[in-house]
Amino acid sequence: MSIFVDYVVSAIVVCLVVSLISKLAVSLVVSLAVCLVSILVISAVCIVVSLVLNLAVSLLVSLAVSLVVSLAVSLAVCLVSILVISLVSILVVSLESGLKSRLGLLIEKARMEEGYNSDKMEEEAR
Repeated sequence: MSIFVDYVVSAIVVCLVVSLISKLAVSLVVSLAVCLVSILVISAVCIVVSLVLNLAVSLLVSLAVSLVVSLAVSLAVCLVSILVISLVSILVVSLESGLKSRLGLLIEKARMEEGYNSDKMEEEAR
């Protein structure tokens, strides 16, 4: 009977050891699966965050470049318009002064001719 008890005890011990080993194996497999899933989730989150940050940075750089270009173009247009207006003003002023001097000469010439003609008419009248 003692041999039978030894077999039963041995069978129970073997069952407990096998059960413990299978529980450890299942626990190990579950732990590995959880680790792999967490690594995949963390990697996916990092990739998404990296893509979003990369997109945001490229959008900010694009916005900054377009802003600088538009400011440069606006400044260039303002400078060119100021230059054109200044040149037109200078041209108008010089044309005006030239016309005034020419008109003054014509008026003076007309007065001289009128004076000459009136002197001539006075002489003829005498």
